[in-house]
Amino acid sequence: MAMTCQMAGKSIFFSGFAVLIGMLGMLFINLPVMRALCLGGVLVVLTSVTISNTLLLALLGVFGHKINSFKVFPALQHMRENSTLWERIASFVMKHPIFFVLLMSGGLILMTIPIESMKLGVPTAEVLPPSYESRKGDDLLKQTYDVREANPIQIIVETHGTVWERAAIRDIQAYSDKIRHTSGVNQVRSFITVLGNHPPAQTAALLGPNRMKQRFEEQKLAKGHAALLVVVPRSDPESAETASLIRQLRQIDSGPLHALVTGRAAYRVDMLERINRGFPAMIGFVMLVTYAVLLSAFRSVLLPMKLC
Repeated sequence: MAMTCQMAGKSIFFSGFAVLIGMLGMLFINLPVMRALCLGGVLVVLTSVTISNTLLLALLGVFGHKINSFKVFPALQHMRENSTLWERIASFVMKHPIFFVLLMSGGLILMTIPIESMKLGVPTAEVLPPSYESRKGDDLLKQTYDVREANPIQIIVETHGTVWERAAIRDIQAYSDKIRHTSGVNQVRSFITVLGNHPPAQTAALLGPNRMKQRFEEQKLAKGHAALLVVVPRSDPESAETASLIRQLRQIDSGPLHALVTGRAAYRVDMLERINRGFPAMIGFVMLVTYAVLLSAFRSVLLPMKLC
């Protein structure tokens, strides 16, 4: 019985440790949601392994061999005990090792082919069932409005002086012109275009009344040293073309302005880039540590390579 408890404890430990490795690998993806999932998963597995290596073994010690008398489905267990199915399968495989090595290896390689066309994405309302209100609203929004207008690229620019000054207006217009001439941009809007996109001196004069400045502040288009530029792309916000456009916008020289490209599309690009950046390190970490654990458990060099 002691040997059974020892084997059970060792099995639980190594299986739990293997799960922990996979959880800890998520730390290589530098995203708060991944760290939260990692922490939650690690706590759950640690709790499970601790209970399994204490309470479970204590119960085995209390019941001893009597634990085998608690049969839930006696007929089914009796049939499985007398079955030779797995013995016959093992014997057949052992008699044809080369065939099954080629067959299983080919199957594994075939199943990895779709990885080449795998596309990561950020979940949207489309993942929800059509009966959900949020899904219905999202579908209606796409049918009624232009999805590019509803999800534009947003650029926040910070100026040295207030955005109402002539120099700041000139810098914002120059930066907006560069964006407007970028391939893939359909439209650029700001508080300057609302006023008619006049020369800096005329725009500054139109902003003279305080009520006009207050209007733009209420519309969240400009305030103090910051202004919002709304960039409407020509392609779908979720497409690869828009992702490429966002990278181009971040390379544009904003001059004396401090520009930050944000919005839903930019958020998606940043998240996927972090995932792609950390994914190889995560896979490498999981495979190396898993190999080391299995090497220690089985005292074999080839067997861990097969399991990894």
